[in-house]
Amino acid sequence: MLTETGRVVAVEETALWVQTIRKSACGQCSAQKGCGQAVLSKFGSEVGYLKVDLNGRDPSRYRLDDTVTIAIGETVFLKSSLIIYLLPLLFLMAFIGLGEFFQLSELLSVGLAVIGLLMGGVVTRWVLSRVNRRESIEPILLDTITPSAC
Repeated sequence: MLTETGRVVAVEETALWVQTIRKSACGQCSAQKGCGQAVLSKFGSEVGYLKVDLNGRDPSRYRLDDTVTIAIGETVFLKSSLIIYLLPLLFLMAFIGLGEFFQLSELLSVGLAVIGLLMGGVVTRWVLSRVNRRESIEPILLDTITPSAC
């Protein structure tokens, strides 16, 4: 299981809304100056909000600004990553293949590649929206709570 800590921003009867801050691994690596991830991380961390099901737990145990630990399965993470990265590339390569098959000019082949990449992104978005409706990919609330300082 991959775990992440987050801050409770809302408590509902059956779920918590948890704010997570996506961090990069930068700051601990010696190759910061030559790393593309280091450059991208300088634009700031991205804040995400997740709805986490309480699975029958008592919502009165949780208060705003509590720190909770949530988890997601490794297989869900790997499958999602595969879809996100591989599907657009497959579309890009298929459209390049179309350009080669029809012996189009280089400029038209590049244009087809861009169209394929964009279509791959649209298909990826559609596939992920269908997958996101399944309960198996929902984050799990682990039972570790740090009470807020009130």
